[in-house]
Amino acid sequence: MHTTLRAIHVGRAVLILLLALVAWGSALSPASAGQAEGAQALVDRSRITLEEFVGDQEMGPAVTALVARGYVVRDAGRGAPAAP
Repeated sequence: MHTTLRAIHVGRAVLILLLALVAWGSALSPASAGQAEGAQALVDRSRITLEEFVGDQEMGPAVTALVARGYVVRDAGRGAPAAP
């Protein structure tokens, strides 16, 4: 039970942080090539972090349950196509 609550809190914190970063980044200015690379790096780091949480023996089952319930999105696609 404690592990499940911990995973829920960690999952929510990660989700809130990612949403805040995306909102802040999109509000600043139109995306440039450097910003696109930075955004992709953030997505890659987030994906690796989630995979590490899922692979952890203690937190893995709880995080997997969060993914199954839809609280954490494992892969939302590659994003919008680049502007011409």
